[in-house]
Amino acid sequence: MKSFWIVLIGFFLFTSSAKAQPKDYGDISAEDFLAYDSTYNESASAVILFEKGVVEFDSDYNCILQLHRRIKILTDQGADYGDIEIPAYKPARQNVSSIKAVTYILNEDGEIEEKKINEEDIFTSVEGHVIEVKKFTMPDLQPGVIIEYYYRKKMGNAFMMPDWEFHGYIPIEWSEIEMIVPSTLNYRMVFKGGDTLHINEAERINNLVNNMPAQSIRLAKKDLKPIESLPFLLNRDDHVSSVITQLTGMSIPGYYPRNFPRSWDEIIKQLNEREDFGKQKANRAIKGLVNSIITDGMNDLEKVEAVYSYMVNNFEWDGYHYLVTEKGIRDTFDDKMGNSADLNLLLTIMLREAGIGTNPALISTRDNGSVLGDYPSLNQFNMLVVAVESEEGVFMLDASSGLRSYTFPHPKLLFRNALVIRKDNTFGWLLTHSLENSSERLSMNYSLKDSSKIAVSISARTKGAFSEQLRSDVDRLDFNSYWEDYYSDLEDVTVDSSSFTNLQNLGESVTYKTSFSMEKEERLKLGNEFIYLNPFLFLSEPENPFIKTERNLPIEFPFPYGKQHLVRVTLPDGYIVDEIPESVEVNLPDQGGYYRFQTNLTGDVLTLVSITSINTYYYAPDQYQEIKELFEAKYKATNSQVVLKKESSE
Repeated sequence: MKSFWIVLIGFFLFTSSAKAQPKDYGDISAEDFLAYDSTYNESASAVILFEKGVVEFDSDYNCILQLHRRIKILTDQGADYGDIEIPAYKPARQNVSSIKAVTYILNEDGEIEEKKINEEDIFTSVEGHVIEVKKFTMPDLQPGVIIEYYYRKKMGNAFMMPDWEFHGYIPIEWSEIEMIVPSTLNYRMVFKGGDTLHINEAERINNLVNNMPAQSIRLAKKDLKPIESLPFLLNRDDHVSSVITQLTGMSIPGYYPRNFPRSWDEIIKQLNEREDFGKQKANRAIKGLVNSIITDGMNDLEKVEAVYSYMVNNFEWDGYHYLVTEKGIRDTFDDKMGNSADLNLLLTIMLREAGIGTNPALISTRDNGSVLGDYPSLNQFNMLVVAVESEEGVFMLDASSGLRSYTFPHPKLLFRNALVIRKDNTFGWLLTHSLENSSERLSMNYSLKDSSKIAVSISARTKGAFSEQLRSDVDRLDFNSYWEDYYSDLEDVTVDSSSFTNLQNLGESVTYKTSFSMEKEERLKLGNEFIYLNPFLFLSEPENPFIKTERNLPIEFPFPYGKQHLVRVTLPDGYIVDEIPESVEVNLPDQGGYYRFQTNLTGDVLTLVSITSINTYYYAPDQYQEIKELFEAKYKATNSQVVLKKESSE
C-alpha cells in the first residue's frame, strides 16, 4: 500500500536533530573514493554519493531549482550515468544555465586528477518542438571515477515548484531537498513512501525576494536502496518515495490575494461548471440515435451493451487522452472521431439519455502512476472514462480502446482508483475492475506416426483479456498477417487451415482453430534407439520471469487469470515411453492460485496438462518465494523432455 502524509507550509518549525549535509562543489579528497561500501548492493553499476536540490524564487516569483549531484562509477555499465540530459519545457519559459561538471580520477600516486566539461562540450537539442534538452557526456568514464555536476534551472512560475524523488535506479547514499518559500506563497506538501526522513526541519529566514520573510524547509533521506523496474510491477514510480508540492494560495503585494482549489469538492464543482465538461448536453440528433438503439424490454446491462457497442463500432479514437472535451460531444458525434474525453463524455450523455445512471470519471492509467486520494489535484490524472452506477452494479466503460467487450476494459485501466464526478457536485472513488474473468483453454493434438512430418491441430477458447487481445491483434495485423506472426518462431511450417469465431461479436468468447505440419527432424532429437521430445513444442514457457533471490516490491499481474494447456501426442509405432515428466502441484497461500502439471499414458496416446491459476492481481512481497516457486515449476514442466525408446525385437 502507498503511504503518505501532508504538511501545509506555513510559518512554524518542525525539526529533527541531525547534522549531515553534502559537500560543496569541488570539495573532494582521496577518502571519498573509499566512501562507498560495494557490499551495500553488489549488483549496482554506480552509486549516487549525494544529491541536493535547492528551490527558491526570484523577484518575479519564478521558481528556480539548483541541483548538485555526485556519482561514483562502479562498473563499465555505470558509465551510462555519465551521459547527462537536462530537459526544459519551452512553453513554461524554462531554461537551464550555470552548468558545471567534472570527472575526478584517483591516480596511482594517490593524487586526484580533474577532467572538466567545457562550454563547447554541451549540446542543445529540441524534441517535439516544446522540449529543449542540454546534453553532455562526462570525460574519462571508467570504474572507480567520481563524477560531479551542478546546474541552475528556471522552472517557471510559482505553480511549477518541482517534485523531489528520493529514490533512483541505483543506490543513493544521501538525497536532500531544500525549499526556500517566501511568505507570500502557500504550498501543500505531500510525502509519498514509507521511508523515514533523516532530516526534517524548517526555520524562518530573511529572504532577499522583495525583502519578504521566507521559510527554509530542509528534507533529507539516506542509505536508499534502488527502486528497479521489475517484471510484473505495474509502475515503478508508485514505489518511489517523494515529496510533492501544490500551490494553494498567494498574497503578493499589489495584487488581490488568490486561493486555489484545496479540496476535491472545490475541484468537482469547478469541473461541473465548465463548458467543456459538466455543461455538455445532448442535441436532437444524439437523442434520436439513442432512441433508435434502445428497444422496449431491455434491462440496464442490455442498454449499456447496445449503446457501448454502437460507439466502439462507429467512432474512432484520435490517439490522445484528455480530461475535458476538446471539441464538444456534438461535433464529436458528427465527426465520429475524438480524444478519449470527447468519446467518453459522449458515451456518458448517451447512456443518460437511455436511462442509465452514468457519470464521467477521471483515472490515472497504469503507466501514469497511482492517485493519492488526499492530494486534490487534477495533475494526477491523464484520462477520462465512464462510470456506470446502475441497479446491475458499478463498473467502468471506455469507448477509446477499440473493439473490446464492455465486460473487459483495457488492462491499463484495471485496478485503478477512478474519481467519479456526479451532476450534484458529489464524488466517489471507484476501484476499476472487469465484469468477466480471463481464461484460456487450449488443446493441441499431434501424431508422431508419420516418418517425416508432425501434423498438429490446435483449438482454443478464450475469455476476458485473452479474447480482447486476440481481437486487438487480428485488427492490428489483419487475419493472414496474424497467423504469419503466430508461426514466426517455427521453421518449415505448412499451414493447412486457420479460423476464428466471434471476433466481431463483442459479447461472446473468441475461439480459434488452426492446423499445420512441420518437419519432424526440426522438433525431435532422433537417435538410433531413442527419440527425445519436448511435447509442448512452441507452447513451452520461455523463462521464469522471477529470477531474483529476493524482492522487496509487490508482484502485480495485469489481471487474474486461468490457463489450461492440454497436449495429446500419438506415439510412433515401434516405440515405448522410457521417461516422462513427473506430476507437479504448487499452491499459493490463502487460495491465491496454483500450478498443476499432470501426465497420463493410455495406449499409444500421451496426455499432458498444464494448468495455471492466478486468483488476484496483487501479491505482497512476502509471497515472492511462493510465486517464484510456482513459475519455476511451470517453466521446468513445460520444458521437460519425454524419452521414447525403440521396442526390442525379442
